[in-house]
Amino acid sequence: MARQTTIDRFGRVLIPKEIRDRLGLRAGVHLHLTMEEDRLVLERDAAAPRIEEETGILVVLGTGSEIPDHRSIREQELDRSTPS
Repeated sequence: MARQTTIDRFGRVLIPKEIRDRLGLRAGVHLHLTMEEDRLVLERDAAAPRIEEETGILVVLGTGSEIPDHRSIREQELDRSTPS
């Protein structure tokens, strides 16, 4: 899936919503940034804990020692599901 995006004047890059949703990327997710030759690669930090919803139950995934705050994730989910 190829997409084009732009770097803003602060160096931020917008990841399109479709891609964020597909990869489960939310605010606060830790990413690793690496360079491979002339390419920039972003990967989710597999060791960082994250909370996912599985069949209506919040489950902590990852191997890190800190458990993320589930309340902010629940609020984001509720905001996305509430019609405007």
